[in-house]
Amino acid sequence: MIRLFCVLLGLNLAVPVFAQSTNPESPISLSNGLALSESDYISGLRALTTEELLQLEDKPELQIQFALRLHSNIALAREAHSKQLHEDPKVQALIERSRNSILATALLQGIRDELVQPDLTQLAHERYLANKEVYRTEEKRRIAHILVTDISVCPCEVDPPEDKIRELHAKLKLGADFAGLAAEHSHDMGSRNQGGALPRWFAFDDAMPDSFRSAMFSLPNIGDISEPFKTKNGWHVMKLLEIEPSVIPPFEQLQKQIEKKIWLELQNNALERARASTYPLPENIDTKAIDNLIDRVKAESAAQ
Repeated sequence: MIRLFCVLLGLNLAVPVFAQSTNPESPISLSNGLALSESDYISGLRALTTEELLQLEDKPELQIQFALRLHSNIALAREAHSKQLHEDPKVQALIERSRNSILATALLQGIRDELVQPDLTQLAHERYLANKEVYRTEEKRRIAHILVTDISVCPCEVDPPEDKIRELHAKLKLGADFAGLAAEHSHDMGSRNQGGALPRWFAFDDAMPDSFRSAMFSLPNIGDISEPFKTKNGWHVMKLLEIEPSVIPPFEQLQKQIEKKIWLELQNNALERARASTYPLPENIDTKAIDNLIDRVKAESAAQ
């Protein structure tokens, strides 16, 4: 977690390159003659999001990692300045790009913050009524199975898997206990002690072998037994244990989810409109000139 958080800090910190301590006699951190004071740390902390500030609060280990990265960024930036790296055209271009990106992000955040929230309850209810089928849940099923493979549980079991599963299927049709046969004969070690019951629920579109899906969703009633079928794992016979029917949840259950989605859409639409208003028309973009400039910059890089 600490390593990930450091990466985030490294990407998001916009610390002043030439931060000056207002009170060097009372530094918050000190290393190799570089003292960082309250004003330096305020600058660093202001560059974090609210979520990142909350992660730092009352967590000394993360605060130390933050201090190490802050101190390192300022120290390395000063060293880079002493070597005149800030005068390198490539570095200047990167700084300008970062500056423009930060300012654009700040402007878009302001647009987001100023957006007036409409009556989301009404909008959510209208969307729910117009798209009820979108919110329908999938039918899910829970089953038990008996699996017979070429690897016998008991050395005395020498019947071919298909013959064995058909023998067990015949017993089930005569009323034999499914759980008992699964415990005695199933080669699925994960479910045999649970009477063959698999722990998860299955929806039709879940990943599974086609024959497994076909057998499961062709059983009409709870307690029904499938015909024997084959997968790459071996031969199976299946029992339907439970059905969770497909339903459309009531609006009250989905209201918050729909409202959140609508509000996010409205915000994103407002931001996209703001961006789109700045776009030049394609016919006003000189791609030939851009190609020439690409060649120029490539030549400059090759000459260095």
